[in-house]
Amino acid sequence: MNLMEECKSERTKLDEPTGYDDHCICAFDRNTHDAWPCFLKDSWESTECDTCNEHAFCTKDNKTSTGHKSPCICAPSRFCVAYNGKTPPIEIWTYLKGGPPTEDPNFLEAMGFQGMTDEVAIVTKAKENIMFAMATLSMDDREKLSTTKRELVQKCSFNGKACDIDADFLTHIDPVFGSCFTFNHNRTVNLTSIRAVRLTIHDKDEFPFPDTFGYSAPTGYVSSFGLRLRKMTRLPAPYGDCVPDGKTSDYIYKNYEYSVEMPAAVSAVDLLRDFVNLLADFGGQLGLWCGISFLTCCEFVFLFLETTYMSAEHNWALYKKKKADKEKQKKMLL
Repeated sequence: MNLMEECKSERTKLDEPTGYDDHCICAFDRNTHDAWPCFLKDSWESTECDTCNEHAFCTKDNKTSTGHKSPCICAPSRFCVAYNGKTPPIEIWTYLKGGPPTEDPNFLEAMGFQGMTDEVAIVTKAKENIMFAMATLSMDDREKLSTTKRELVQKCSFNGKACDIDADFLTHIDPVFGSCFTFNHNRTVNLTSIRAVRLTIHDKDEFPFPDTFGYSAPTGYVSSFGLRLRKMTRLPAPYGDCVPDGKTSDYIYKNYEYSVEMPAAVSAVDLLRDFVNLLADFGGQLGLWCGISFLTCCEFVFLFLETTYMSAEHNWALYKKKKADKEKQKKMLL
């Protein structure tokens, strides 16, 4: 085995040398992590080179040299790199491996991962944390973080005509799937919706729920879905107590028509709203009884009582003094 073959394997930069025979020196690129060329340690010759560039690559014999020589080491293939012989070489296997992974226990506890070992439970908890983190962002930030129309829909055509991706697709922000795009959102154009990665077929005026009513269309396959129209007409009073269009006073989707999934969403929002109101009321009462307002009222009460006590004590002292003076005058007259 010649010198060129002894240090060619990838193990040269990934595995720690086990002895002197496999201890190699390589020219290592930190950007690409390429280690080439590699030769045994004794194969490199310490010498001086005429020129060295900014990448530490040197030329031993250069006719255009200015006379200043730099310390370097050269391989049998006449490949030279700058090296002063004092700085210890980088151990490539340690550099590529990095330090041992560490996790902050406070972070694990805050994220709810403390004590969890089941992979499915960890993935489910991570999804919940991502949903909560996304819920704190504004709609514009959520849309920027999600896939855009141009990234998802590369090309579209309907009825022999090319689609206008920017105008024909309406963006909805879903807390589970991110940006969802509705085709044929313009009610003046009589078209039908088309498939996507996650397909939800809904009326133009209904809010889409891809997590509940969505259909998955895998990429690289032709997907087909069957549709069935069901239309119901609700009778008004006195035949029933239905609310027109299903929009009650607590209906939160003002710009969308009623659907069977809306009550569950509204109920969830109502529960959260009641809990938030409870916390707000509790915090307000706590601020009143433990904050500046209650302490200020107590200070005024104590000030009033102390002033009344001092005034009464002063008047009582004057009364006793006057009484003593009168008794003294009577004794002098006698």
